[in-house]
Amino acid sequence: MGYQSDVIHCYEQIAVLTERMVALARVANWDGLKEVELQFRTHVEYLKTIEGALGTVDALDAAQLEKKHRLLKRILADDAEIRDNISPKLAELSALMGSLKRRQSLNQAYGL
Repeated sequence: MGYQSDVIHCYEQIAVLTERMVALARVANWDGLKEVELQFRTHVEYLKTIEGALGTVDALDAAQLEKKHRLLKRILADDAEIRDNISPKLAELSALMGSLKRRQSLNQAYGL
């Protein structure tokens, strides 16, 4: 497989992974989400390597470039949905951490 095909294949794999991440985030499967995110990061790092080897986006032909843009739109839409699903949980965790920190400060202040 040539570099150009590797790039497109990598974007396709990333799109599949973000789709799975959306499904996991929708059902609040945080452990599964974390596992798939590790795979996602591996693919992104590989993509950086092979795109760097290509040198320029011009190395992709028009059809490949169009496919890359379609995949990127899909990946970005999935990423936005993942963040929308995660944000309430992160806010909840942040509030819990703040509460624990205040409790710890009070315990220290009053020697408890």
